[in-house]
Amino acid sequence: MNNLDRFFLFIFLCIQVNFFDFIDIRNTSLNNFSSYAQKKLLLATILLYLFIRFVFFNHRISLKKKSFDFFIVFLFLSVIIVTFASSAKFQQGIFQTFLMSYFFFVLILFFPYSRILNNWADWVEVTRYFAIFSFVLSLTKLLQSFVLAHMHIQLFHLNTLLDYNTAIQLKYMVFGFTRIPSATDFVFFSSCLILICTIANKAPFSKKICYFLLGVNFLYLLLVGQTRSYIVLLMAVIILYVLMLLEKRYGLTMTIFISVCAALPAFIILSIVLNKILFGNSDRVISLSIRSLAIQYYLNNINLNGWYAIGFARDDLFGTIVHGPTLNYNFDDVGIVGFVGRLGYLGIANLIVYLLSLVTVFFKSKVKSLTVMILTVSFGTSASVSYFDPQRIFYLPILLALLVFFTSSNSKEENVLSDVGGNK
Repeated sequence: MNNLDRFFLFIFLCIQVNFFDFIDIRNTSLNNFSSYAQKKLLLATILLYLFIRFVFFNHRISLKKKSFDFFIVFLFLSVIIVTFASSAKFQQGIFQTFLMSYFFFVLILFFPYSRILNNWADWVEVTRYFAIFSFVLSLTKLLQSFVLAHMHIQLFHLNTLLDYNTAIQLKYMVFGFTRIPSATDFVFFSSCLILICTIANKAPFSKKICYFLLGVNFLYLLLVGQTRSYIVLLMAVIILYVLMLLEKRYGLTMTIFISVCAALPAFIILSIVLNKILFGNSDRVISLSIRSLAIQYYLNNINLNGWYAIGFARDDLFGTIVHGPTLNYNFDDVGIVGFVGRLGYLGIANLIVYLLSLVTVFFKSKVKSLTVMILTVSFGTSASVSYFDPQRIFYLPILLALLVFFTSSNSKEENVLSDVGGNK
């Protein structure tokens, strides 16, 4: 990475974390351009980055075709087609309809990143940025949540409406912390990057510092973020990491023995803790029921408009179509079903192309264990959250670029753990 890449990565991350909520966005006009679900400023910044890079650094970017190029182009064409179809169907202006679909084009970041992030040094640097940002985000949210819950003082700002409603009302309390969930996406994704680099012996900092950062991030996810899928998945990834360390140090037989002995008590303890923390609140149980009904609603409307589903109908004009008759359903609450709920059968075609691309990348991967870890995270989160949602789509081009990197010979170096990769 050069200084231009570093500068824009810093800007991208600042926008993605809502400037750490240090400035008031929710009560200003900026909320329509940059917020938890609004990525207009992010997309504009990405396009500016691409323009500058094309003009001044085009010769440094390889034009060689990458594994996900066809999928992303196919998705862009699908979104454009459904945007025009939705405009005609719901009698919306093209520009107004585009404002409902624009966020998909954040994926264009894949094209430069899959070509310039082509060695471990670059990925370690990217991970270092994510790690620092996630630490600041986790620490400030832990402090903000605790002070708000015990002193009723709002430190910083709550720029996401969901954060504001849940935190101020103290609806979801865990060990004296009120829920502030919007940062969970960034913290979880950053934690996965830290773990991947650490497993590959490419830790962005010393391992002690990495473990400390992961500990702070996990405390935020457990006590403040309280997002069930992220907590369970991060615990699963950490367990996989511990098993890999045990196997490396003690061998496969001893690792299996230790795992069998620890499995039952660990399962009992985790079940008690998770049940108390994540399912003890009746409102959280109700939210699960609403999500189940939302999944049924969007799947029932998969052919609402023939070859596409609900499309990009405007919320303010067609709320009962977009959010159901009770206005309780949201695309971003039901994972990959929300993607299908927008694009219908065309969305299913996109998912098939995406799946085939993932399979191709897996077989080409030089570090298959790390690839499996990323795929596990991707598929594990798809039931409740999706990287195709506007809140999380920024992470998808980075994730895909990392998978592409794992298919290159540069990903398999001598000092990468020998038991990580499939090819030796």
